[in-house]
Amino acid sequence: MTIPPAARRIAIACAALAVLSLLTNLSTRQEMEGNWEVYSAIRKTFSLFFNSGTAWAAIGVYAGWECRRPLVAAASGVIACLASLLLHYGLGLLIGFFGPDALAGNASWFTAALILGGPLGIFGWCAARSGWLGLLGRLVVPAGALVEPWLLGMFHPLAIFPWPNRFASIACGALLTAAGIAGAAWVLRRGLRGRRGPTGPPASGIRDA
Repeated sequence: MTIPPAARRIAIACAALAVLSLLTNLSTRQEMEGNWEVYSAIRKTFSLFFNSGTAWAAIGVYAGWECRRPLVAAASGVIACLASLLLHYGLGLLIGFFGPDALAGNASWFTAALILGGPLGIFGWCAARSGWLGLLGRLVVPAGALVEPWLLGMFHPLAIFPWPNRFASIACGALLTAAGIAGAAWVLRRGLRGRRGPTGPPASGIRDA
């Protein structure tokens, strides 16, 4: 059976996020002993970024963007989010980074994927369309990147945290803000143009048959 190109692209995106979010979580012995503070600050910055709600939500949106029909987009959003989580924790268990109770202890994330994956997929499906609906859909991820730092208080980390943690919080907030501004600017520059028209399917989207 031939795997559709869109499905391969979604799988690659899921794998990339799962691996990057895991790798940036890995700390060295020197770091845990309080050394390599500069490295620790940089690593934790990217860890927060690749583990941000915006990054994980973007996977669901992208999965929906690759689909032709809204119901398929909703299902793809759920599957993409769940697959990314399973790969993330599965690899962590394989290398011994996570304990045997990692899946049960993080059940809330799987519940969130089940609940939010569908709407995210629909947003992605909308984003591929032209007109105001598409414009709003394409602004979802940039808006999330702009809101998340303030919602989580990234720019105001607690003083009791070591300086690498405080730096990472502020730096990740700045990265998300920059990504949000750049993404919103790109979307608004494109205006109402989408990848497909109001009714026409994309050339290589996932079939609903």
